[in-house]
Amino acid sequence: MDQPELQYSLPHELEEQILQYLSHDIPSLKATSLACHRFAYTSRKYLFNTVVLTFSSHGVIQTSPRRFMEILISSPYIGDFVQNLSIVDDRYKIGGYTHLRFDTILPTCLPLLKGLRAIAVQSNSLTSLGWDAMSTDVQNALEDAFQAPTLVSLSFYRILDVPLRLLSMPPSLKNLSLRLVTFKKATGLNGSRDVGKLPRLTSLLLMLSDSTFNLFSQWIASQESSLDISDVRKLSVTMTMEYYDHGNVRMLLDATASSLEIFCFSPVFGGFYLLGLLPLLLLTSHRLGPSNIVDINPIQVDNLRNLRVLRLRLGMMQVLLNRHPPNFSSWVLRIISQLNSENLYEISLKLDFARQLQEGRLVFDTSGWSTLDSEITKSCPYLRKFRVYVLDEDGSGDEVRSSLQSQLVSLVARGILSIERGWDSSYRNHPSYLLQVI
Repeated sequence: MDQPELQYSLPHELEEQILQYLSHDIPSLKATSLACHRFAYTSRKYLFNTVVLTFSSHGVIQTSPRRFMEILISSPYIGDFVQNLSIVDDRYKIGGYTHLRFDTILPTCLPLLKGLRAIAVQSNSLTSLGWDAMSTDVQNALEDAFQAPTLVSLSFYRILDVPLRLLSMPPSLKNLSLRLVTFKKATGLNGSRDVGKLPRLTSLLLMLSDSTFNLFSQWIASQESSLDISDVRKLSVTMTMEYYDHGNVRMLLDATASSLEIFCFSPVFGGFYLLGLLPLLLLTSHRLGPSNIVDINPIQVDNLRNLRVLRLRLGMMQVLLNRHPPNFSSWVLRIISQLNSENLYEISLKLDFARQLQEGRLVFDTSGWSTLDSEITKSCPYLRKFRVYVLDEDGSGDEVRSSLQSQLVSLVARGILSIERGWDSSYRNHPSYLLQVI
């Protein structure tokens, strides 16, 4: 007697867990979404989880935004899968109009995306994108999307004249990223403040010019702010110009002192981006301290009782401003000497090493690092990891590693020293490496 054919099937939970391994493999997700009905829903959930809409000036009619709009209109349920949305302005003409000035795609698509958790608006063009350069319909559609109760992350990159009121629109906002943006003057600086209803941030990333940073830090730490930063656990601050007075950084640290666990601080941009600022730096007077070293008013971290991770970036500005640049900054010692958190787990330094001419040959100067070794041993007895990320373009990482190990003897003996290469020279043309604080 013939046995009936057995049908084997896994529980839906196991199938979903298996497909999760393909969540970043777009070709495989496309294949599994067409393989069978059971796989279709989960595959498309991962396939459309993150959507990047690039508005380009190539003049191609079937651009990705238009294709996405057609899919969304024909299959509206796809909108429930989209959780992360990036809107990218990608023009290749200086002074040319942005496609967002005449766009009808975003006003059509955004109302259909009901489950958005993260929105990023950015410009990859030769010139930054002004908020007012976008059409009124696009602005209104974005503002409506910002007010979604599911939205927890908001990011702006190279957007000019951003109204400050936009930052407080998401009622559930947790993560805010502002990189190379400016704000509209006197917009959103005043207004009623109901502390119990303010968005409570847990992560704040700032990469701003000095004047913009001063404006924003004074606003967000004031009673007029429409954001609550008392619960911020991660704070990342990158300066695009050299700072001599870090008073506003200290203001942010004071406002987040009770909750801050991760603090990333980079006083100045590194890499080839800074070369564009070199003429301005050479024409600007700089206040110098002893031994012709830039005198920086240090920030205070002694009140960060819950700090777990400290990440610092140093090196490039001293290379530009000093004839014989030291490869170690005294302000780092001052910060580390203030640390008194028993929860401190990791300290990371990311640096550009400057080669100096000594006795007719180019060498790395690591003579100041023994002082750092002593200070960490004294101030951070509970430290579990000390990482050094060397920005290495010329393949000299082994020489640096050997030189540092000879100076950081206590950290080597404790087994907590790690020296790693910060980035490979092949990343030089990739814009994302400029955005790394650590």
